[in-house]
Amino acid sequence: MSAFAVSEKEAATVVRLLEALQEELGDFAYDASVADDWFEQDADSQGLIAEAGFTRASWKKALDETYAGFLANMPETDILGPLADARRRVEAKASLTSAQREELLRTIDAQQAELLKLREEGKSFAEAVRPLVPRMRALT
Repeated sequence: MSAFAVSEKEAATVVRLLEALQEELGDFAYDASVADDWFEQDADSQGLIAEAGFTRASWKKALDETYAGFLANMPETDILGPLADARRRVEAKASLTSAQREELLRTIDAQQAELLKLREEGKSFAEAVRPLVPRMRALT
């Protein structure tokens, strides 16, 4: 991530756009490609992201940093709890083969590692995003 962190204004604009686009594009679920996906879909439709002054690259940076800052503001238990629940469900599901179970558990472990990495990176953006946490919670 660049030396210039997302500003409070940029983070607020990101959240406003996510809220505006949610009905058309569906629930926001963060992954590495979501910024590009939403940028393309919005460009083919309303063009709100570009209208707000974002290029594809600046949108990706602002969205990534806003989400990372959101995670940095979350208690770790709020991040790890749902993953622990998913792990327990996978371990208890009798219909899975051991290979399927192991693959699902590896996926959960990878998600946890990625979320904790983003949370750590997000400490640089946490202050700018802090006022937006309730709105981000509603989106995710």
